[in-house]
Parts: sequence; structure tokens; C-alpha cells
Amino acid sequence: MSAPTAVLLGQFDDLVAHGLRAILSADDLVELLAADIPAGSLAEVVAEIEPDVVLVDQRRLHSPIQVNDLSRAQPETAFIVVVDRASAGEAGQLMAFGATGVIARDIEKEDLLIAIRMASRGMRVMPGLRPGAEQDRAFPDILTPREAEVLELLQRGSSNAVIANELSLGVETVRTHVRNILRKLGVSSRKDLAAFGPF
Repeated sequence: MSAPTAVLLGQFDDLVAHGLRAILSADDLVELLAADIPAGSLAEVVAEIEPDVVLVDQRRLHSPIQVNDLSRAQPETAFIVVVDRASAGEAGQLMAFGATGVIARDIEKEDLLIAIRMASRGMRVMPGLRPGAEQDRAFPDILTPREAEVLELLQRGSSNAVIANELSLGVETVRTHVRNILRKLGVSSRKDLAAFGPF
């Protein structure tokens, strides 16, 4: 019998956290290493205990950039983001930021355990889509992590020059990112980006 999948739980609302702990603690193929880890402490705790899979609440993340930072710092760990609505578009966007999987908050117990096992084996988990190359082709207009960083600064009202300085990019590179962001989001001006809210 193979070793159980080592799982770390980020911080969730009390009822969700209680349910997740109960499900994971009752499964022999899962070892719950830690729970209720605040988003600000995730990087440090994940680096220290090196779980196979981390479940994080999208509501608790500061921004999708945090998923990218976590997955780059710990490439051997699978990060599954729990969302309120698990639309293919949202899932695809979070996957572009480095999430291994995206699951709905109301996921069934068995589906949760399957998602954890699949993610621990390096498989991408997205609701409503089969694992594989179809996923990548299904979302040609997903923002790249760099575009998401630019978008976050645009939504704060930063100019191209400020963004270039902040991200150590050339101003022309920033202009290219801005054009790509507007095209991918289907808007015609920077002002329209505020309607999207934080990603």
C-alpha cells in the first residue's frame, strides 16, 4: 500500500474547515498534516512541512498572484483552490496562475478525495473538463501571471511608467501587456477594467 497523501489545509470558514477536517481525517489514504493556516503564513508553513497537496480558500487569498508565488516556491506541492463558483473560465484562470486544481466549495466528498489524489500525482483537476491537453487549448485568452500582475497595478490606477518601474519592465513591454489584457478581457479602455474587480 502506498503512503498516504500528505495534505495541508489553509484557513476556511469554520463550517467548511470542520467538514474538510472530518472528511480528510476519516480517509486512510490521506494524512492531514496541518489545518487553519492563514494565507499570509502559507508559504512559510508549506516550505517547512512540504505537504503533497494544499487546499486553499479563494476567499482568503490576497490575489491570484499568491497562488503563482506559492507554486513557484514549492513546485513539488500541488495547490488546489476552493472557489464559490467553479466555472471553467475561473478554473482556467487560476490554473494559469499555478494552481494544480480548482474545485467548487460544494464538491461531493468522494470527488474531493479523488481530486486530492489526482493532484498529488501531478494531474490537473478542473471541474467539468477531462484532464489533458484539451484544458490548455480550451482557454487561449487566459491572462498570464505577468499580465495578472500588470492588471493588478492597472486596477490601482498605476501608469505604464509606474508599472514598468514596479515590475522592472520596459514601458513598451508594459504597453504590450496592457493591449493583451484589454483584448483578452474584451474591454476597450483601462477604465473598463475596474468592472472586473480583483482577479
